[in-house]
Amino acid sequence: MTIGLWAAVIGSTLAWSGFDVIRKRLVHAHSTRILAFWLSLAQLPGYLIWGTFAGWGRIAPEYWLPASISVVLNLAANLLFLEAVRRGPLSVTIPVLSFTPVFVAVFSGPLLGEYLNGGQWCGVFVVTAGALFLTAPRGVRKNPIALVLAFIRAPGVLQMLGVALLWAATPLFDKMALRAASVPIHGGTLALTGAAGMLLFLVVKKELHALPLSWFSSRWILGGGFANVAALGLQLVSISVMVVSEFESFKRAAGVLLSLLLGASIFGEKISRAHAFAAFTIAVGVIAVLNPI
Repeated sequence: MTIGLWAAVIGSTLAWSGFDVIRKRLVHAHSTRILAFWLSLAQLPGYLIWGTFAGWGRIAPEYWLPASISVVLNLAANLLFLEAVRRGPLSVTIPVLSFTPVFVAVFSGPLLGEYLNGGQWCGVFVVTAGALFLTAPRGVRKNPIALVLAFIRAPGVLQMLGVALLWAATPLFDKMALRAASVPIHGGTLALTGAAGMLLFLVVKKELHALPLSWFSSRWILGGGFANVAALGLQLVSISVMVVSEFESFKRAAGVLLSLLLGASIFGEKISRAHAFAAFTIAVGVIAVLNPI
C-alpha cells in the first residue's frame, strides 16, 4: 500500500477508537436512541466542510440502492453498539468486533468478487480464536463448550456480535455506493438519514422531551461527530481502493489493542496477561490475512 493509503487506514483506526471512548462516556447519561440521533446529526458539519473544500461530485442512479441498504444497516448497528458498551466494559466488547473480518470474508466473495485464499482464511480463524479467548473468564479457557457459553453470556457480547455482523456488510455496500458518488455525499447521506430515522422513531415513541442536552454532553457529542467523520470518511477513502476484508482485519486488530489500552487508562478496566496474549494472537491472525503465505 502507498503511504497515503496507510495514513488513511491508520487515521481511520485511531479515529474509531477515539469515537468508541466518546460513546462509552455518553451511554450512561442518555438513552441509545437519543445518542444515535445526536451523534448522527453532529456529523453533518464535518461532511459539509469536506464537500465544500474537496468538491461534491455527482450522484449516479445506481447509487441509491446500496446507499439505502447501508443506511439501514448502519442505523441498526449504531443502536446495538451503544447498548453493548452500556452493558459491558470496553476491553471486552470492542474485541468482539474482531469477528467482523470473518463475516466480511463470507460476504465479500459473492458481493464484490473479493475472495480470500487458504492462508488468509487461517488468519481469519486465528483472529476469531483470539477474540473468543479474550472474552472468556480464566476458569473456562480449557473447556471449548464452557468457552463458547462464557462468550455468549458475557455482558454486551451478543449485542456487539450483532454489530460485527452488520458492520461486516455495511462496508461492502458502502464500496458499491462509492462507485456512484463521492465520499462527502455518501457520508453526509448516512448521517442525515440516520438522524432523520432516529427522529422519526423518537416521535413515535414520544421521547422528544429527552432531546435537550447538558453542556457536558453537547461538547462530547460535537467531538464525537467530528471523530466519526474522520473515522468513517477515511474508512470510505480506504475501502474505495483496497480489499474490504484487508481493511477490516487491520482495523479490528489495531482496535483490539487500543481498546485494552484505552479501557485500562481511561475507564480503569483490569487487563490480565491472558488479555495481552489474546490481543497478540489476534494481531498475528491479522498479519496472516494481510500477508498470506
